[in-house]
Amino acid sequence: IRDGRRSHIYKARDVLLGKVVALKKVKLHNLDSTSVKIFAREILILRRLHHPNVIKLKGLITSK
Repeated sequence: IRDGRRSHIYKARDVLLGKVVALKKVKLHNLDSTSVKIFAREILILRRLHHPNVIKLKGLITSK
């Protein structure tokens, strides 16, 4: 869907539920303290936000 300086966003389908989801892959090689703060704030906001035009945050996946 979108490529940015700090992340890529992909459109995907949840195979268990059959729903369309958005996946955000963070580029870890160029993270600085400001980027970490931005991502943390984004996660907090998405967990609290409930709006029909915004995809709900379902979970986080971490890997190396």
